[in-house]
Amino acid sequence: MELIKGRFNFFHKEIVEWGEQEIIRFRWMLITVIVVYIGYRYVSGITEWAYMAMLFILGLSSYNLTLFYLNNKFKSSAWISYFSTTVDTLLLSFYIFSYSYHYNITAISSSATLMFYPLLIVFAVLRYNGNLVVYTTVLVIVSNNITYALIAPEITDSLTNKIVSIDWGGQIFRSTYLALMGYFMYSIPKIMDKLIVRHIDTTEEHNKTEIKLALLKQKEKLVSLQLEKERALTEKLNNQALLINKEKEKLEIANTTKDRLFSIVGHDLRSPFSTQCSLSELLETDYDNLSREEVLEIISAINKSAHQGIGLLSNLLDWATAENSNENIIPGPVSIQKIVTEAMALFHNNAKHKNIEVTTSIDNDLTICVDGNMLETIIRNLISNAIKFSPKKSIVTIEAIKKANDVIINVTDNGIGMTPEHLAGLFKISKSLPGTEDEPGTGVGLMLCKELVEKNNGSIEVKSSPGKGSTFIVKLPAFSQSSVN
Repeated sequence: MELIKGRFNFFHKEIVEWGEQEIIRFRWMLITVIVVYIGYRYVSGITEWAYMAMLFILGLSSYNLTLFYLNNKFKSSAWISYFSTTVDTLLLSFYIFSYSYHYNITAISSSATLMFYPLLIVFAVLRYNGNLVVYTTVLVIVSNNITYALIAPEITDSLTNKIVSIDWGGQIFRSTYLALMGYFMYSIPKIMDKLIVRHIDTTEEHNKTEIKLALLKQKEKLVSLQLEKERALTEKLNNQALLINKEKEKLEIANTTKDRLFSIVGHDLRSPFSTQCSLSELLETDYDNLSREEVLEIISAINKSAHQGIGLLSNLLDWATAENSNENIIPGPVSIQKIVTEAMALFHNNAKHKNIEVTTSIDNDLTICVDGNMLETIIRNLISNAIKFSPKKSIVTIEAIKKANDVIINVTDNGIGMTPEHLAGLFKISKSLPGTEDEPGTGVGLMLCKELVEKNNGSIEVKSSPGKGSTFIVKLPAFSQSSVN
């Protein structure tokens, strides 16, 4: 309530100042109207009254200018309100008395007279002061009755018979009317007080509601942000969990690969060297006791064991290089015919020993965009496998064709083929099946082929069935200037 009272007092001062200014403006308007009326009366021939009225207007104008000055200097002081109300009432009463006494005695009871007195009470309301309303009402009633008392001796019985309200009974009625008017006007400031207080309460309640809504929206926004952060954190944790699982799978595969490699290094790589040591030792100790055929057989076995060791060691080195040096991939134009011809030369003796015919169907101008060293390793392993798993007097076919932006390389044999179970683990490091002449294998070659093909933006697949041979299908990008750029 203290806050409301504070606001009310400030508003009250502004209303009082505004009320005084409006009253001054109204006086100037009233003066203007009276001046026009005086001019009309003067033209009508009532010159004496017009002169007297002009003197009254001059006095009223001077009085209004004085109030304007006081109001600007003292800013709505209470004494100015009481002073102007008193002077307004006395001037009005003097004017009514003068006009009634000199020109028309009925003016004392006319409706115009009764209109001006309530107007003074309205002026008090405009100043927003209940005490001033009471003071003005009492002053108006007293002044009106004094004015009537001064005029009463001039009122004749004949005039009373013509105008009922001009006697003391009418005067009592007019006084009662002015009292009721004052009472009604006195209630207006109170009504305004209540309206202002209610407006303030409504405004404050509205502001509180808006603040609550703003806080609620802010709370909802914070909750939404918190949920969003929790969702992002959960998603991040899930992604990290997936990444951890993938890394775990890679680690498990790496551990399996490591174990298999240790097995290869510890057994399969040692086996050819052990064979060579045993056979060479036999030649050294029993050379004189061996026939020429036995010596040639031992030399052939040593040669075969040496080639096996070299092939295995080359695959292991190539696999290690592919695993640890992605940045060393240098794609460029590579002739398939040249790579296949060089690989066939390496396995010429192997094919001749098993009486296997290796045929090719490759365009001399066909080039692909790959790393040349990696392609050499891929072709070498595929031809080696085809010869190893082909029976004697069979055919191995190598062909390459261009389809759209790719080159398809097919290596086909008529060998033992593979079961679905064997196909499922073909490109994983595992124990390899022996060849048709019991040639040993390690299972590293095809795994290496798959990794190298994929590093060169290609793919590899196999079609095979038991007893019907196998076809390895390699798809690699064909060479073009855009592929190099």
